[in-house]
Amino acid sequence: MSFAVVMEGTVDDVDTDATAALLADQLGVDAEQVSLTVEAASVKVTVSVTYTDAAAAAGSLAATSSLLSDASSFASTFGKALLSVETSPGVAQVIVNAPSPPPPSPPPIPRPFDYARIAMGSGSPGFPVGRTMPLSAPPWRHDEPATWQYRRNFSFFVTDAAGEAGSVQALLQGHAYSPASSFVIKAQPVSSVLPVLRTALLYADRSELRAAFLLRDADGRSLVSSNGLSIQMVATGPL
Repeated sequence: MSFAVVMEGTVDDVDTDATAALLADQLGVDAEQVSLTVEAASVKVTVSVTYTDAAAAAGSLAATSSLLSDASSFASTFGKALLSVETSPGVAQVIVNAPSPPPPSPPPIPRPFDYARIAMGSGSPGFPVGRTMPLSAPPWRHDEPATWQYRRNFSFFVTDAAGEAGSVQALLQGHAYSPASSFVIKAQPVSSVLPVLRTALLYADRSELRAAFLLRDADGRSLVSSNGLSIQMVATGPL
């Protein structure tokens, strides 16, 4: 709502803050909603009151029109005589468009290996090394089966004994595919032999010589492969 009036006095006579507070009190609004522009003419005061509710603006329009039509009431309120009404009170509706929300961020472009994963079955020996990767160099293509192959390395099988079994499962977009590939930790070849002589002395009536051998693979495990394994003992010395 806005209007303009001419009052007696000079520009210096008008305290804009006090006048705005008086008018706000008359209209039942906050002083921050009232803005004044003061010009010489004796004193021309242009008033603008901002509302966010059309019904409240209409109510203030009626109250303001009543105030400006009664010179005595005006003088009592503001302490100055009303000389004329330059611009009658009126309400103008201003529509302020809310700012448009920012456009949504584009979804991330999936990498081909985001869809596929190779994982070990629960309780399987060993640990995966690295992530699932395409066997061929990207880019992945839906119409090129050669680009649909994936790989993943697994290691640290030495932490489990030979003969332990496990499985590897392929997953595509979170769905597991059967059957899973099973594996067994294979016993490794012997890399070291430690002989232990169990018979220190031989006698005429007890001439059997007994010995034990501690076998280990390259990782220090004693459960080793016996394929092709043979031991030859040679005794030397006087008989």
